[in-house]
Amino acid sequence: MSQRTNNLAALAKRARIGMRKVAFFMLLTSALYIAVGDLIIELLFEGGLFSVADTKMLWFVVAAYGLALPATGVSRMLQNTCYALGNTRSPARIAAIRVAVAAATGAVLMFPLDRVIIDITGELRDINEAFRLSWALPDTEREIGGVVRLGAVGIAIGSVISAWTEIVLLTRLLKHKLGRLQVGATLLAPLKASSATCIAAFVAKKLTESLPVLVSTPLVLGVSVCLYAVISHISGVEESRLLLDPARKTLNKLIPRKR
Repeated sequence: MSQRTNNLAALAKRARIGMRKVAFFMLLTSALYIAVGDLIIELLFEGGLFSVADTKMLWFVVAAYGLALPATGVSRMLQNTCYALGNTRSPARIAAIRVAVAAATGAVLMFPLDRVIIDITGELRDINEAFRLSWALPDTEREIGGVVRLGAVGIAIGSVISAWTEIVLLTRLLKHKLGRLQVGATLLAPLKASSATCIAAFVAKKLTESLPVLVSTPLVLGVSVCLYAVISHISGVEESRLLLDPARKTLNKLIPRKR
């Protein structure tokens, strides 16, 4: 990118290509975190002291961070574009704003959500407490055992808001130098496939819930990735070849053509 600073049109084109590639994979990851994050966490961590309630709480956290992934990935590309142009101060200031927004919104949301609990069976309780302004829990309540609290989800939501704030600020910053970078279009292009994949993955999870997690998780993930690649291709998303081309090469090696 630094080699293209003498041609701003070429630099803008390179930034758009990079953003599309990042957004393509980030939106797939977001869909999987939101729909089947619990399966992934259960497979990797559940057992021993890590309970069903811990799995569900961590799923909520991962799903929230999943909403921030596309903005975070594209923001890194926008930051690199600024660095290529020799502008390091503005991205640093915007990063500081992001941290401030995350801290402020996270603090506001963390304390009410800390009053929402997941019991040992994985059921949510006291959901209405999430919609009330409150301060830190008293020690007597925090010492109640056998439950998991959702305070960490509030911090994750704060990160989501700050990530999208950062991408808006970076886009406005670069617009003066490079014109429109089509950030919105970059994120919207694979969104159709991502949304469909999210729904399909959730349905597949429900259909395979009787299977052992060691079997159901790879199965659901594999089907979801294939579906995302196919829908993206049908929708005209060029980056779908990043998944389809390696799959074609693998199939060609496994199934040799008849002469």
